[in-house]
Amino acid sequence: MQRDRTQTEQRILNAVDHIITHSGLEQVGINRVSRQAGVTKILIYRYFGGLDGLLQAYYKRRCLSRTDLTVNIDDLREKSIAEIMTILCEVTLREYRRLRQDVQMQQFLKANLMGNDSFINPLIHEREGQLRKLIDSVSDVLNSKTGRSFSAIIISAMSFLTFMSQQKRSMLDIELSTDEGWTQIEEGVRNIYRGATLLLEERQRLANAAKKPA
Repeated sequence: MQRDRTQTEQRILNAVDHIITHSGLEQVGINRVSRQAGVTKILIYRYFGGLDGLLQAYYKRRCLSRTDLTVNIDDLREKSIAEIMTILCEVTLREYRRLRQDVQMQQFLKANLMGNDSFINPLIHEREGQLRKLIDSVSDVLNSKTGRSFSAIIISAMSFLTFMSQQKRSMLDIELSTDEGWTQIEEGVRNIYRGATLLLEERQRLANAAKKPA
């Protein structure tokens, strides 16, 4: 019985995936999912509780197979500022590189940016909480008070540029939907992190100098 339920749940989630891929997130509804999966609406409500629960289950399953935002804080404590910032930069770039190739997750990104409450990422608060905790931990290692604001700017910019890439748009004549254009964006982000690295290193130098006896 449990195996039958698991298989049915997977059919339903596969139907959600198919609809998002071919028609868009806004086309996901209980009736359409029921037809696509070949199951009754009653089963969808029984297994997922409704559309919100269904989207949450779908998003969580997708995220578990793709997200790569984890960083070992203990390992960072043994590294230099430059090494830490390089790791953080590459983690960020890798996440958005993968997002550019993920049609389904792009649909959730679009809903978030457009403020579509009906289809906004159902786990956004949980995910932001995890990200905030990670940023605060890294900020402690770097002895920085601007980790959240720096990250907010980077995340907002990269999310918007990823959305524009999905729409095959350009920014300042940079074709965001092309690999060449996105490479330019990534190099720009690396330069931002390099600049932040220099600032953090200078602050550390001044702090160390202030501790030395006159």
